[in-house]
Amino acid sequence: MDVEECIKTRRAIRKFLDIDLPKDKIVAILEAGRMAPTAGNLQNHEVIVVTDKALRRAVAEACLQQYWIAHAPVILVVVAEHEVQKMHYGKRGETYSIQSAANVAMNMILQAHALGVSSCWVGAFDEEMMRRSLGIPGKVTPLTVIPLGYADEQVPIPPRKSFYSTIWLEQYGNQIRDVNLALGEYGAFLQGKINKAKAGTEEQVSRIVRHLAKIIPKKKPKK
Repeated sequence: MDVEECIKTRRAIRKFLDIDLPKDKIVAILEAGRMAPTAGNLQNHEVIVVTDKALRRAVAEACLQQYWIAHAPVILVVVAEHEVQKMHYGKRGETYSIQSAANVAMNMILQAHALGVSSCWVGAFDEEMMRRSLGIPGKVTPLTVIPLGYADEQVPIPPRKSFYSTIWLEQYGNQIRDVNLALGEYGAFLQGKINKAKAGTEEQVSRIVRHLAKIIPKKKPKK
């Protein structure tokens, strides 16, 4: 599948088949995370791969008792050492660290979907429980939990806000009325206006013809 299809068809899956994932798919997903962009290319993230049944249960427990997570054959836990970014960027470094880890997580989720593997982004967990369960040191922060597996459910397309309700042009609150006009595609904008006007004219002519057909008596054939 292409990138657009991958983005638009990905779903958050919370029910998995009891089937192990092949090693090559796991490696490909991790490699996608490794290639994600990070602030300053500092790559201060790490990924813990959890396959042990007892540890998967412990991760699910740490995720506020979301026990469906334990049924995923593989769980990825993305962690980051914020101090690496803060050494370079000061206080803002922590924000950059979180952003970078999010890039890693999303790369892996999309790569998983492209390989037919389902996932779910989980951000709700008890940080200290997660540290204890996976031996995460104090200087490293767990940020995202990603259960992986083959889907055992079909999830419908979730509702989304309209394009024009979430995109501003140049200034916050400056709503885009027509994306072609806003982004300089005047040809496409004008063609759209022409097509709309043409369609309106054709409909108007059609209505007139239908009206005339009703009021003008038909000629009787000569005998």
